[in-house]
Amino acid sequence: MGKEDASNAVLLVISRVGCDESGAGRLTMVVDGREMGSEEWRSLVAEAENFDVISVRVDRERLLEHSTYFRSLEYFSELNRESLNVNWDPPIFCILLQCMHGFQSSFSSCVIARLIQAVDYFGVDEAITRCKNWVDSEMCNVRCGTEDDFLSDLLSIRSTATEIGEKYVGELCVRSLAINFVSLHFHP
Repeated sequence: MGKEDASNAVLLVISRVGCDESGAGRLTMVVDGREMGSEEWRSLVAEAENFDVISVRVDRERLLEHSTYFRSLEYFSELNRESLNVNWDPPIFCILLQCMHGFQSSFSSCVIARLIQAVDYFGVDEAITRCKNWVDSEMCNVRCGTEDDFLSDLLSIRSTATEIGEKYVGELCVRSLAINFVSLHFHP
């Protein structure tokens, strides 16, 4: 993907929830998402866990096209704001941005519940479709470390999906629990 129009760029400053507002001792990273390819997005998502604040320059039109949240911000498309603060989990929000830029994301059961919450809040249809596909294809086969991890992740995903009215994902979690119950409890 080529560089987007610079006049249409906006810097998203993604701050970890509860992050010290003074800026003292915060780990920060600044990247230009408009020029990133698939591997750079994958690397950013992997590294995002280590930072309190990540600033990503993106195309304003891309945000408006892919997110109901940004479309709903009053006058967002007309304002010449150079930056916008987003108080969210940086790795999860970076996955949303990765989806908005059309690149595949690697999910684990440990992040799906948080991702579903972000998808619901920011209204990124591409990401909810990818969550559904992941749950549909992976949940019946996933083993996340120990039995307790798997059950905890599964219940967290189901709870989150139910809270936001994502019935399909909740039903898949119940199906996965039923399929895996025998192997979790009766096989050494």
